[in-house]
Amino acid sequence: YIGRSSGPGGIQFVYGDGPRDCVTFQSFFPEEGDMFMFPSWLKHWVAPYRSDCTRISVSGNFHDSAPLNNIVNIAPKLLKNKSHNYKHNSKRNKKSTFRKKNALKVPKHKSQKNKKIKTDPITSEIIRNSLNSAAEQMKKALVRSAFSPIIYEVLDFASAIYDKNYCMLSQSPSLPGFMGTLSFCVEQAVKEVGGEENIFDGDIIIYNNPYGSGSHSQDAALVKPVFIENKLIGYTAIKAHWLDTGGKEPYSTDTVDVFQEGTIYPGLKLYKKGKLEEDIFKLIKANSRVPKAIEGDLNAQLNGIIAGANALKRIVNKFGYELFYASVLEIYEHGEKLVRKSLQKIPDGTYSGFGQMDSNGVDEGVVKFKISIEVKGSDLILDFTDAPDQQNGPINCPLPSTVSKARVAFSMMAGNGEQPNEGFFRPLIVKTKKG
Repeated sequence: YIGRSSGPGGIQFVYGDGPRDCVTFQSFFPEEGDMFMFPSWLKHWVAPYRSDCTRISVSGNFHDSAPLNNIVNIAPKLLKNKSHNYKHNSKRNKKSTFRKKNALKVPKHKSQKNKKIKTDPITSEIIRNSLNSAAEQMKKALVRSAFSPIIYEVLDFASAIYDKNYCMLSQSPSLPGFMGTLSFCVEQAVKEVGGEENIFDGDIIIYNNPYGSGSHSQDAALVKPVFIENKLIGYTAIKAHWLDTGGKEPYSTDTVDVFQEGTIYPGLKLYKKGKLEEDIFKLIKANSRVPKAIEGDLNAQLNGIIAGANALKRIVNKFGYELFYASVLEIYEHGEKLVRKSLQKIPDGTYSGFGQMDSNGVDEGVVKFKISIEVKGSDLILDFTDAPDQQNGPINCPLPSTVSKARVAFSMMAGNGEQPNEGFFRPLIVKTKKG
């Protein structure tokens, strides 16, 4: 498969038996006459010219000076004699998804009532890489404008794009512990301001409640709903560590409740229809020992979510709303199949692990814990019900952070090095208990 990258002037080449098996070479910015050779076993040669044209070889047949915007159109013709028909035939187990109630559904419009939107692997792969690129743009905008080294050096943040049902479209690599945690954060932030019917174009929500974000209150999230022609198409969100939010210390490791950690913003509109709420902005700065750093990092987060929102709108406008979301379903299917293929290699059974901590940070005494993993076909059940009861010190994990840590390990084990999306987490079931 051959597609065009979302980057300006770049060329992307994708080849394989389908999205899950393809080899991707991307981000080319060639000079005239530059040659690029695929691995020999692919039997492909590619000789790019400049960014407005390229030269493609399939089984020895060269096609010269093909405009980039026509590559998607000519690729199926180039491959018409090859058996590269990728079909999604796996039977998805809906019970395997932790967030099955949020399964994305393509809205039915008048133009769509009596016809099914046709997708193809090339378009789906281009959209997937475009979404990953958009999340990376969010990350770059944040890192390059942040005031605090804990953001631009340590990368203590998460930046991601979600569909309107809080399913993860893409997340840029940063702190591993934040993998997938923003889905809970975005959903709860929207709920706190009155739900989807009470959010509008230009709104930006600030949220840092630990029980909804999965982090201590110093990890503050900004959530931006994204609209096209007054239609909600998704969300961009960045959660980043702030140096101080007015806790008993700038960074506490012996707190006994969330109030000692800092000020809690339980879902407030920092911007309403594009207008800054000055009173809330003043309150945020007043509750910090380092107000200039907080202001700078907050503005950096604004840069990131706005960059992501603009990128998401460009993608949807380019492909159209219906085709975009139909392709998103294919992307989720691809992610699910990828991890299920890895899980099927693990023998069925129950596996247990044990560990301990020297103390809970406040009280003396070892804290022991046990985790069980059950593998059933291509489903994986992670059981935390034998974990210790709630502790007096700051080592407790709310549900979002418990699920997030499970997703980190799961992606590392079964993700095959791919950048994850919501489909990756469908085979994962997390069992836990209150406290």
